[in-house]
Amino acid sequence: MAIVYVTNKKTGKKYAYESVSVWNPELKQPRAKRKYLGVVDEETGEIIPSSKKRGRKPNPDKNTAENEEKASGRRTYKKMVEDMQKIIASRDDEIKQLKAANRKLTSKINRIESILNDDD
Repeated sequence: MAIVYVTNKKTGKKYAYESVSVWNPELKQPRAKRKYLGVVDEETGEIIPSSKKRGRKPNPDKNTAENEEKASGRRTYKKMVEDMQKIIASRDDEIKQLKAANRKLTSKINRIESILNDDD
């Protein structure tokens, strides 16, 4: 195992990778597997791990907080969906009542028109 430093030519930033040599039996050659460690600080030369990158071990305290936050977000979303479904159901009932009232009024109007037409 070795730490490999790679410099980005465009930005000049230095990145650190953990390199492990692995034997490839098909090609019968060694291959390097690299795991991202982080950015190298220019002044101190220390490796600064970047969050949410491959190869970084998660902080258990942070992970628990993130999981709780995600769970509460899911609960909030689920509650929102349930509320919307209740609203939609109540609106469907209102629509049914309005359609029934509309049919009654239409039938009354038709009866009135037929009475008026019979008088002529």
